[in-house]
Amino acid sequence: DDPHSSVGSMYSLEYAMKMNLVRRRFKGGRVIATQPPMPFKCGGAPQKFIYLTEYEFRKMGIRDQVEQFTFYTPLHTMFGVKKYDRELRELVANKGIVPKYNHELIKVENDKNVAWFKHTQTGEVIADSYDLLNICPPQKPNAYTAAAPFSNAAGYVDVDMYTLQSKLFENIFAMGDACSTSNAKTAAAVFAQTPTVIENIRRRNKKEPLLPSFDGYASCPIFVGDGKLLLAEFIYGGVPKETFAHYLGMDQAAPRKSFYYLKRDVFPFAYWNIAPRGRWYGTSGIVPPTLKAVN
Repeated sequence: DDPHSSVGSMYSLEYAMKMNLVRRRFKGGRVIATQPPMPFKCGGAPQKFIYLTEYEFRKMGIRDQVEQFTFYTPLHTMFGVKKYDRELRELVANKGIVPKYNHELIKVENDKNVAWFKHTQTGEVIADSYDLLNICPPQKPNAYTAAAPFSNAAGYVDVDMYTLQSKLFENIFAMGDACSTSNAKTAAAVFAQTPTVIENIRRRNKKEPLLPSFDGYASCPIFVGDGKLLLAEFIYGGVPKETFAHYLGMDQAAPRKSFYYLKRDVFPFAYWNIAPRGRWYGTSGIVPPTLKAVN
């Protein structure tokens, strides 16, 4: 909250606006971005910052003034899906970004510009100095859901991963950030889950067997700078399920300008103008999907 510090985040409008100011007044030094333990909203969000900042500093003509870009993550990979992890590892190497795997942020000394990290496997604690620090905060379910009798110990509505029906109360279904499914917490996941929930509420009311039709789909559009975007799409088990690879034969691990404009212009339009009317079905657009059992 200190307006004069060089620490910011992207998870509120206020902090995001502050981070833009911090970037504009940056003159050089060490840049650090952090990722918290899962789950958190949008699996690619923490690393988007460092790609876009590296690109912005090149446009500003101060890239050579950056001593080091460092990305700290508690994971042992850049991304949980192997196909995209390989591409992102190559990307950070080409951009001169240093990934620090298996490290979790535990403390920030704002007055000293020092961040402290704990190794998730060995327990070793290290300190790293910064001139610009972007923090992706740890995240948890809302207090009401966490305290409810239909939630698990982690605070999420405990549901069957395929039907999205509560394991404890048969008249309860859940989706999105509130439910216990292991897929990434994204808007794309909500659009994929909604038809399953609607269909299974209808089936329950008619006393028909539920349809296990949710396959764990989620999408993480990752801005990588240079006006390009990597469009990761995958289901349970980290298996890619790519919309444009299926229809157009495009390898979605390759960052593309077309994906950048899709995310910048098309997705927001659908989100604000079509989805609120219940007419947006994610990968099938405005066409209702044909559901089938996946388990």
